[in-house]
Amino acid sequence: MQLDEGNHPLKPAVKHDTLKQFLDHDRHVLRFYCYWDDRENLYGDAREMVLHYFLADDTIEIKEINFRNSGRDAVPMFIRRTKLPKVVEPLPVLGAVTPHTLLNVFGSDGWNCYFINDPLNVSRQV
Repeated sequence: MQLDEGNHPLKPAVKHDTLKQFLDHDRHVLRFYCYWDDRENLYGDAREMVLHYFLADDTIEIKEINFRNSGRDAVPMFIRRTKLPKVVEPLPVLGAVTPHTLLNVFGSDGWNCYFINDPLNVSRQV
């Protein structure tokens, strides 16, 4: 058996049988009626949606329900059929992965503040 640097096997000893799950639950779908409430933001409103959970492969899709003459484009999918990640990595801090220097002009938190690009690039010079 091959081991990596941490003395863990490279492949698991027992494989998860996805074929049995697929054959048992083929075309079995859970349907949930839900809504996304975005009324606290400017021009936000409550949107009605349908969430489908596919038991055969543990994937989801979200469809938005659009009513006639609602003023919205008739986009059939809100989120296409995909697996959801088990671990969500946080977004990097604004300006952490850019070679430019960003200056925080107003605000202390990352949301209600105003950033400008440093034209002199003072903090990058050594």
